[in-house]
This record gives sequence, structure tokens and C-alpha cells, in this order.
Amino acid sequence: MTISDALKILLELEARNKGNIITSKTIVIGLARLGYPDELIKAGELEKIINYNFGPPPHTLIIPAKLHFIEQDILRKLYWIN
Repeated sequence: MTISDALKILLELEARNKGNIITSKTIVIGLARLGYPDELIKAGELEKIINYNFGPPPHTLIIPAKLHFIEQDILRKLYWIN
């Protein structure tokens, strides 16, 4: 399953259950092929990450809880998609 597929499923479940947990503005982190020379880490709002092409698997999706401001700063400086 790709990161995009997983996010689409989560949005469908959210629409069905109306739990107000996942929105298009939820911060998510997508990781692909960690440990390989072509590893990829991208972070951003769900609406941006859902359309990002992470290439071939393996993929990992992280949906963090409330981030500390230093964690937010590092994500924005190193991995953020605008």
C-alpha cells in the first residue's frame, strides 16, 4: 500500500465516521525506503502529501500527535513540502 492509498482510506473513514480526527490540514510524515541510498522523507499537510509520489515501496506513514515547537521547526526546515 502506498502512502497516498493509506491517506485516501483514512479520509474515507473520517468522512464516514465524522470523528474530526483527520483533516486535509493534519500534519503527516511519509517515509520511503528507509536505510536505502534513495530513502525519502517528506512532511506536510495531508492535502500536500497525498499527491506526492514517494516512488517504490516500502513506505511508512506517521501521523504524529501534537508536536513540540522544536519538532515542528525541524520538520519544516528539513522535510516540508510547500
